[in-house]
Amino acid sequence: MLLLGFGMGMGFWLGSDCECLRGLLKEDLRKLNGTNRCVDCNLRGVNLQGKNLVGAILTGADLRSANLREANLNGANLMGTHLNGTDLTRSSLEDANMKGASLLNAQMSWANLNGANLQGANLSGARLVGASLDDANLTKAYLNNTNLTRAKLRRANLSDANANSIVLRKATLVGANLTGARLVLASLAGANLTKTNLEGTYLLRADLTSATFDSAIMNETRMDEANLRGANLSNATLQRDDFHMANLAATNLKGAKHFNTVGIQDAIFCGTIMPNGSTNNTGCSQ
Repeated sequence: MLLLGFGMGMGFWLGSDCECLRGLLKEDLRKLNGTNRCVDCNLRGVNLQGKNLVGAILTGADLRSANLREANLNGANLMGTHLNGTDLTRSSLEDANMKGASLLNAQMSWANLNGANLQGANLSGARLVGASLDDANLTKAYLNNTNLTRAKLRRANLSDANANSIVLRKATLVGANLTGARLVLASLAGANLTKTNLEGTYLLRADLTSATFDSAIMNETRMDEANLRGANLSNATLQRDDFHMANLAATNLKGAKHFNTVGIQDAIFCGTIMPNGSTNNTGCSQ
């Protein structure tokens, strides 16, 4: 049994199947359907699949484990909304305000989040395979263990994001901003980071095999023990980077700017194309 309070000191003893709670949920659903607005509402576990919620105001609402597959939430206000475990597969959240929202373990594959504001949102453990987040704001977002395989994040802002063990395999991050982001143990194999800003980014022990960093800004980027086999860093700016114990076999550094030997202790060079176009095979026996 659970004691819940409603109003001025009023209390009710509620069982697990309480009709009172069901009634409150139905009332909140009626409010949403009638006004497209439901602030701090309880909509936990509701089925809103395919529903048109363009411009809806759902700030602070509880939508945990709800079904929002293929729903249209373009321009919706979901600031501070609870969406843990919610199914948003193939939903549209273009230009939605999701600042500070909680999306732990949410299912968001193939969702449209172009231009969405996810500043400070928690997407740890969420699945966004093939999702589109072009021009999205993910500043200081939590993306630990988030799966963004083949996702599009062109010009997205991930500055100061906490994204340890994030999966960005074959993702497109052209022109994105990752300054100061933490991507320790991240997987970016085959990702396209052309013209991306990675200044001060942490990529320690990251998988960067066959990734493209053409013309990227990578000043003071930490890549200790990272695997850059077959990566393309041509024309990248690499001032004061740390490649300590990194694997640079078959890496293309042609035309890279400010590359020096200070931060390459114990790095592996084999078939590595150096900034001047020469090939470095000094580590092929390792």
